[in-house]
Amino acid sequence: MKYDLNTLTEFSYSKRYILTHPWVLIRQAWRNICNAWQRATKGYCTADAYNMDSYLLAIMPQMLEDLRDDPCGAYPGNEEFPTPESWEQWLTNLANTLRELQDDWAESRNEYEKQYFKAMEDYHTWSCPHPNITTTSTYNDEDIKELHDKWLNRVQELNQQQAELTIKTFTEIGRHLYTLWS
Repeated sequence: MKYDLNTLTEFSYSKRYILTHPWVLIRQAWRNICNAWQRATKGYCTADAYNMDSYLLAIMPQMLEDLRDDPCGAYPGNEEFPTPESWEQWLTNLANTLRELQDDWAESRNEYEKQYFKAMEDYHTWSCPHPNITTTSTYNDEDIKELHDKWLNRVQELNQQQAELTIKTFTEIGRHLYTLWS
């Protein structure tokens, strides 16, 4: 998931909708200006607070990479990071892990995702009574239930893995929070 922090470019409406509802652009532009003002004055906007996970996971990797790439940056120089290279590697690994956490694991890593939703679409398309449709679905209720159970178990497993990685990553950030400076 790519999160665009430049709110002045966020107009996610279709052309047809904009032509029939032109005031939406004015309202969205006003929201974007308010968000930009709040970010400039407070460092975050209300929309960021309502979607804090996406916002933090979008800005933190870039901040860590900026800290790593800063030629004037310092490193802790302790036993855990004896060289600047070890510190830079840690910052890189942490940024990559945070980027990995941005992804919706339940969708992108679930091998049953496409199969289950294709089966559901097929099942609902052909199970609806219509006088012109004589074809039946290749899936029956038991197949759908079995696919649903596999899909749901995998979603729960992936959510658990993502939660564990999140805890591990933020624990690591917490351990070194006061050494993240340049």
